[in-house]
Amino acid sequence: MKINDFGQALGKKISCFTLENDVISLSVINFGARIHELKVKTGSNDVDVVLGCKNIDGYVNDTIFLGATIGRFANRIGGAAFSINGKKYQLDKSEGENTLHGGLTGFHNVVWDSEVIDDNKVRFSYVSKDGESGFPGNLKVHTYYSISPAGEVIIDFEAETDITTVVNMTNHAYFNLNGEASGNILDHKIQINSDFITEVDSALIPTGKILPVDSIYDFKKAGVIKDRFTSGFDNFDANYVASGNINKCSAEVEGEKTGIKLRVYSDQPGIQFYSGKFVNVPAGKSGTSHKAFDGFCLEPQNYPDAPNHADFPSSVLNPGEKYQKRIIFALQK
Repeated sequence: MKINDFGQALGKKISCFTLENDVISLSVINFGARIHELKVKTGSNDVDVVLGCKNIDGYVNDTIFLGATIGRFANRIGGAAFSINGKKYQLDKSEGENTLHGGLTGFHNVVWDSEVIDDNKVRFSYVSKDGESGFPGNLKVHTYYSISPAGEVIIDFEAETDITTVVNMTNHAYFNLNGEASGNILDHKIQINSDFITEVDSALIPTGKILPVDSIYDFKKAGVIKDRFTSGFDNFDANYVASGNINKCSAEVEGEKTGIKLRVYSDQPGIQFYSGKFVNVPAGKSGTSHKAFDGFCLEPQNYPDAPNHADFPSSVLNPGEKYQKRIIFALQK
């Protein structure tokens, strides 16, 4: 494992950890416990398949959660509030009247402690204090990154609390399987193995209804992303109901220029597909800027606004319990 200095953020040293084998090379940083770089080795050249910033200043000023660990609660909480056992908790309003990706002090905006486990595994740790962004409980969290000889990026999340709270963690990598400076992803072909989505209102807050996928959202058979756009629909930002089985592929995407394939596996009950309409990165790793649709996200997670829907999978974590979730990004040329 290589460890390089990546500058400073919030008065603390930022390091970049590179895990590498014959198939992939993964670089992660302890600001936001983020994926900075993910290269697929194709034989002739390496293809970096995730968007990122050229330096630490870019990540500090990042507004789209590039490659970050997301928490305490990924996605949206309606009205920036929820109740546990009759007690209401008011959260940061970070997207209109709602909370997005943990609020103003989300996990993406803090410096994590780091520890090298072995050449192929690193652990980032953080303590989210009781009341941070409005969430109850002192929450101890870990994000583990590891790689396998088969070309898998394995992300493990762990959390424990001293007061009953809610937890929903994911990774927010933006992928471009043609390469991070290759243009947009609208000709990528995607397959999502799901029959249902959670219906949302105009603010993308779930109504509580689970709907069958229609012609636009139905990717059970692989389809080109841009082919689903119409004059009244030009962006995906939807939670698909997933199997929750780590051994079943939730989604598969192929880059039309490189042939690189990404398969996503997770034990989470949902997976958010975002086609990247609001991507805005002034200075990417290659020095070029990134704009609309230059990257897509597949974010395994619990359902949005789960704390406010009793019939959604529970996001509650009690003292004495351990939150444990896994994501696998499997890459193949």
